[in-house]
Amino acid sequence: MADIFWPLPLTIIALIGVIGKRLFGFVAAMMDFAICIYFPLVFTFQRWDSQRDTVFAALILFALPSLLGFFKP
Repeated sequence: MADIFWPLPLTIIALIGVIGKRLFGFVAAMMDFAICIYFPLVFTFQRWDSQRDTVFAALILFALPSLLGFFKP
């Protein structure tokens, strides 16, 4: 349950910090990216054999945008 509720306040903190160009915003954003990569991977390994469509949706909706967030354009 913590993987579901923890990213929302962390995202708000990251957004405020990044807009204000503060170090805590960058750190909170990296923590949020890590959670959003970790959660779909755990979900994938747990349900790969039984719910493959849901697994692909989780990977696309969570992991892909998070991975793209690590690269600065």
